[in-house]
Amino acid sequence: MRKIDLVKGSLSISRTGINLRGVGENGEYINLYIGIIPEIETKGVCSRTEDDYHVLFMDFDDIDYKILQSHLQRLAKHYNLSHFLILKTSNSHYHAICFEKFTKKEIEQILADSYVDVAYRHPNIASTDNGWVLRISSKYLQTNNGIKVVKQKPEVVDFLVFGEPRRRLSTAHWNLYKKLFKPKKMKEYEEMLKRLNRFTYWDGLFTVELINYKTTHRNLNMFEKELLGKRINIKVTI
Repeated sequence: MRKIDLVKGSLSISRTGINLRGVGENGEYINLYIGIIPEIETKGVCSRTEDDYHVLFMDFDDIDYKILQSHLQRLAKHYNLSHFLILKTSNSHYHAICFEKFTKKEIEQILADSYVDVAYRHPNIASTDNGWVLRISSKYLQTNNGIKVVKQKPEVVDFLVFGEPRRRLSTAHWNLYKKLFKPKKMKEYEEMLKRLNRFTYWDGLFTVELINYKTTHRNLNMFEKELLGKRINIKVTI
């Protein structure tokens, strides 16, 4: 038997299960879930670019928006980041994306210095072979009566600009988010770069990896009657 002492963690209890998440004294990430595993599906985009760099994906849980803005401003100043697209996924939950390209090591350094959800700092938990993943669609549940949406698609909150890019921008990721979410300020920023004749900022690559994956949802009360009794699983990730 292996004993792990947690130095930081949280315990959440709901009518559908118990979830213990934390970090061990040796830095390993522990996620213990006992309860019902809902088959909730969604679509996401991977951070990796064709030439093996990554755009900066950040996932924030339970954070006040003003604190988030201040935090992103600090990161932008410290790491010379030119912008952030901010999307709201639910109350006090946000995604922030910088479309500049970084190495995996640079991404890990920025995430370690941020307020992102603790799981998102650990690439073995939050990422795939193609990088970190952010949701771009609704969350939906397959039931006997068809598909039910349990969480809406993320919505644009703002596009924060801190200056001109100091790195190449991922054309593919930029175009995807511009097409899916149509943020007005992204288009204005793009027009500004064109006026400055900054065409060299774009990497000119057009392939981005999209995935379908299963996830969870915090508020499943409205579906408990359909979920309860389906199956009970115990899942431990270390």
